[in-house]
Amino acid sequence: MKVSEIPSALTKIWDALEGTNKMRASLFNLLVITPKNPHTEYVRTITHKVLERFPSRVIFITLDASEDHLDAAVSLTPGAKGGQGAYDVVCDFIEITAGKKNVQKIPFLILPHLLPDLPNYILWNEDPGQDNPLSHALEKWATRIIFDSEVAANLATFAGALLKHSRDCEIADLNWARTVNWRELLASTFYSPERLAALQQAQKITITYNAQETTLFCHTKIQALYLQSWLATQLGWNELSRFELKAEKKPELPPGTVISIDVFTSGEMHFAFCRDPQFPNQVKTIICDTEKCEIPTKYIFSKTQSGLSLVNEITHNGTSPHFLKVLEFLSSKGISC
Repeated sequence: MKVSEIPSALTKIWDALEGTNKMRASLFNLLVITPKNPHTEYVRTITHKVLERFPSRVIFITLDASEDHLDAAVSLTPGAKGGQGAYDVVCDFIEITAGKKNVQKIPFLILPHLLPDLPNYILWNEDPGQDNPLSHALEKWATRIIFDSEVAANLATFAGALLKHSRDCEIADLNWARTVNWRELLASTFYSPERLAALQQAQKITITYNAQETTLFCHTKIQALYLQSWLATQLGWNELSRFELKAEKKPELPPGTVISIDVFTSGEMHFAFCRDPQFPNQVKTIICDTEKCEIPTKYIFSKTQSGLSLVNEITHNGTSPHFLKVLEFLSSKGISC
């Protein structure tokens, strides 16, 4: 299908559904930009996860460097199902495959299909460190650009590129979103002045992460690096000598998942946070000193689900100041994944 035929094709589809219990709905426009590679189907999967929760118009752009063609396709994708007697929500799913000679046309191809007066969220699945002019052209319309550090060749360069984008629009990263449970747990544990002082006096902080790679995920260290940098920036530390990143392989857990965090203080206190092997969304917290151990407590993480990080970042308002500090830290230290 030619790109110019998209509106008429959508009209035909909706005319055919007239009188059924299908209802068209969109809360926002979701633009997905991804190169054609094995990661593309994963991106498609998490895009559908968004539609299950929030109806939107999807414009899914695949960049095919091996071809010069320009093709389009349209379909309807089911969103949230209504109850008995209610309408089922369906969403427009517009696909455009662009060869290398047509990449510069993409902003002009997309613009007519953006629903007016709605937020525009962009999932950018290329390494922003390569400074693709397309990302800068699209950010003019973007409410928020969501990146995926998994595709980054160098984390420090990635961080620097995101800082540049943050000047013009809201930004986020899927791996940063995946650390939210750990950040909330640590913040709730070290909430009191006494606990915070103990953390400030930490002699060693060990972060253990799942180094089990898959065909889609090979940068398994990123979430641990984010947590390390977040702790350092929040505590005002300018060096990382107190940190140890420890790799373990746990095939039953998602790649890069943080397994445990151990904090050893100069006052001989030990704060241990460890996932339950049988229930990975539960983290046991044990706090001990030389004289006693407190009763262990459990903290319940939200269950890991493919696509949930993207959903959370779409619903998040603004760019996290903590995330910006982490990006500045990673960029200045030249930290690589």
